[in-house]
Amino acid sequence: MLLLHGIYRFKEAPVAYRADHCTRCEGPTVSVKLSGFCWIHVFFVPAIPLGRHHRWKCRTCGQDPRIDARSTSSLVLVAILLALAAGTCLLFWFTPAEGVGGEGIWGIRIFLSITCALILLWMRSFLRTPKLKDLLARVEPASRTECLLCGAALEQRNPPRCPRCGVDRLELEPGSAR
Repeated sequence: MLLLHGIYRFKEAPVAYRADHCTRCEGPTVSVKLSGFCWIHVFFVPAIPLGRHHRWKCRTCGQDPRIDARSTSSLVLVAILLALAAGTCLLFWFTPAEGVGGEGIWGIRIFLSITCALILLWMRSFLRTPKLKDLLARVEPASRTECLLCGAALEQRNPPRCPRCGVDRLELEPGSAR
């Protein structure tokens, strides 16, 4: 039986914004904090209330700005390929290369050694990405006088608030993950 289910967000509205760095867009952006009431739905009918939830959304791509877009499953696949290539390479390095077919064994040894080296270089470049803390330190702060969502002048209080759209301007905390 096919069971259609998921999470339905009811009356989601912006409550705050901040200058941020989106890991999907890979650049500085404005993130909007949305607040709404969440339900689990079955066949598109709300069934179980989960309560009020907040989430951040990038204004450029519409996704959570802190979820890494790069897949770790591809890294795991490449690590498995590296282990297989390295194991086969070791097997051929310990195989005697005398007699008939010795040139072929040397070719396989060299090919597998180069393949292992290239996979290691790719994995090194994949893992060498800037840390989120460093990327957040480069983000320019949002305007303290103008709302980035509607352009109205902000009320100067703590935190600054837009009188037109009713959202707060929040500061980016470089050490935070949310």
